[in-house]
Amino acid sequence: MRGQYSLEVQALLELDGGSFMGWWSKGHHNPEEFHRAVVDYEEGVHSVPAVADVKHLWARVLPNRFTDEGGGWLSYCSGPGRGAFPLTELEAR
Repeated sequence: MRGQYSLEVQALLELDGGSFMGWWSKGHHNPEEFHRAVVDYEEGVHSVPAVADVKHLWARVLPNRFTDEGGGWLSYCSGPGRGAFPLTELEAR
């Protein structure tokens, strides 16, 4: 799986209200490289937790049917399966 997805940091936002929750990228990336990318992405806006807090998870993107804005939301799952992809995540504190 590693290397299948490019390292593209995105903000992890709460579905209701859009509160900031952390950062994520599709793929299971090297924790140190992901952490460096998050620090570069943030440029001092949010405090970035330690590299030890980086997690490798699995998720699916489900369509957002609650608004007309489109998009989707992450639904975490236990592993590979239909529509699932590897995910690297770092939760804000």
